[in-house]
Amino acid sequence: MHIGSKGQPLAELTIWQRLKSQQGDKYYEPRSNRPQLSLTNLTFESLSVEPRALPKCWPGAKEELSDTMRGFSPDIVIRCKNSDDRDHFVIIENKIITGACLQCNQMENYQKLAKMLCEEKISFDLIFLQSVGLGNKIYDQAEIFQENANLGQNFGIIFWEEVFEKMYASGFAPTGLPIEVWKQYTPAYHVECGVPQAAKVQRLPPV
Repeated sequence: MHIGSKGQPLAELTIWQRLKSQQGDKYYEPRSNRPQLSLTNLTFESLSVEPRALPKCWPGAKEELSDTMRGFSPDIVIRCKNSDDRDHFVIIENKIITGACLQCNQMENYQKLAKMLCEEKISFDLIFLQSVGLGNKIYDQAEIFQENANLGQNFGIIFWEEVFEKMYASGFAPTGLPIEVWKQYTPAYHVECGVPQAAKVQRLPPV
């Protein structure tokens, strides 16, 4: 919400996808469809953080979610508007520990959920929020989701390294949060995503 309040370009995060084949040191490219996630105009009502379970009736859907599908919980769900002013849902799975990946039931149920949302013509994105160097397991899981017919254009990756850079540039510096220190871990993001080292951004005053 803080980043989203600062206007463009700080209010947008790049949505990445795996390259089908590595290009030198580059492993990722911007998603071809809707390559940016806009964080503008978000409110606390827009966010659901670690819901205990998914709702039995997904907003706007006719079909109810099965008990199995409701038995897992994304880390964040954002409800916003797409370009057609329709509800759009951003479903975020956050992984931060080296080697972390989705469990088997998550892999199965996210694909079932994607199938249902596509059939109901509900606009959504499923996002991995992760570090570039998280590991091979989640890298391989990203490939499975990209090749899924229901998920392909709706799946993407957002990297914590870009979030850190946007937090730093926007002056987001709560007490005890070492944004300046974290920023030093972003070079791998620039290499593996082929992002040029940006010219110095005028940093906003800390808040």
